[in-house]
Amino acid sequence: MRIAVFHDFLIEKGGGERVVFAILKSFGKNVKIFSSLYIPSKTYENLPSKNIISVDPLISTMLSKFSLIKSLFTIFYFGNLLKKYKQYIEKKFDIAIFSGFYSICLAPFLNIPKIYYINSEPFQEAMKRKKYSIISKLFGKLVKVYSRIERKCLNSMDLIIANSNYTRRLYQSYGFKVDKVIYPPVDTKRFKKCCKNVGNYFLFVGRLLPHKRPEIPLRVFAKIKNEKLIIVGDGPLKKLVEYYSKKFTNISYVGSASDRKLKELYGGCKAVIYLTEKEPFGIVPIEANSCGKPAIVSNEGGLPETIINGRTGLVLKPDYEKNLLKVLKNFNKYKFSPEACKKNAKKFDTNRFVRIIMRVIFKIKK
Repeated sequence: MRIAVFHDFLIEKGGGERVVFAILKSFGKNVKIFSSLYIPSKTYENLPSKNIISVDPLISTMLSKFSLIKSLFTIFYFGNLLKKYKQYIEKKFDIAIFSGFYSICLAPFLNIPKIYYINSEPFQEAMKRKKYSIISKLFGKLVKVYSRIERKCLNSMDLIIANSNYTRRLYQSYGFKVDKVIYPPVDTKRFKKCCKNVGNYFLFVGRLLPHKRPEIPLRVFAKIKNEKLIIVGDGPLKKLVEYYSKKFTNISYVGSASDRKLKELYGGCKAVIYLTEKEPFGIVPIEANSCGKPAIVSNEGGLPETIINGRTGLVLKPDYEKNLLKVLKNFNKYKFSPEACKKNAKKFDTNRFVRIIMRVIFKIKK
């Protein structure tokens, strides 16, 4: 089975990249990844470059700094890819798997079986986020045009898979047909040797973006000086985090953490705080559970599907700031079983994802 995987860009360690990596790991040399941007140091380091067709990492680094330019270049890249590689792809590969907003532009023109794995919301829904509000106002007509293109591309797919029931319902509300839900892979074995001691701090892990809402735990811990918060991540809100960490001694910012350091932080925390806005799935809470630690999450997106309220964490309802403050003041009254957390995490393990996705791939090829 020869598989062509089309992913917008490989410039971070997100859910979409994990899906790509899991497929590559399962099928090895029979997989070729087509991606507009690729920065080896920013994504999974053991992605073999010989399996990836992309622009030079130096060019990728320059373009990735500008959100709009990055998106426009990616559309151009996959359009150009069609002209250059269409016959090669159809001749050399048995099936195509798409991941992302822009790579799907190729789909209507390829005459091999096609699968779309959805990692996020529909394009029009994504443009409603605060991060893209200015773009949506300035380029409203273009957003609508691309949304029509997205619909045409998805209608050309042979199978559409969502990464959560929430994502499936969201796409269905826009009139898309979603065939199946397969939760994305989480490398739970990676956290087998987590520190087992419970430290004296809570942990925030994630990209420092507006929809990740790092400002909520920052404001809460500014009010309760007897509890500590450690923040791991990088992004546009880095200066806000640095400001709070300098002003309040109970808030620490460590920036991006190595794999080893992250495991130490997960293993030693009281709980992970993850109050994101409409997160389609959310890998961080599952990583925390893998270490036997609970996760405090927002009652939005796919998070209520993955965290069992009261057993493997807490699912907070809005007002998040008020309710997080209340929970932290009384956190000692909650009793979470490390075994229950680890058992929950195993439901999302990479091996399970691989078994399911392989069955789907072989079935659609018959």
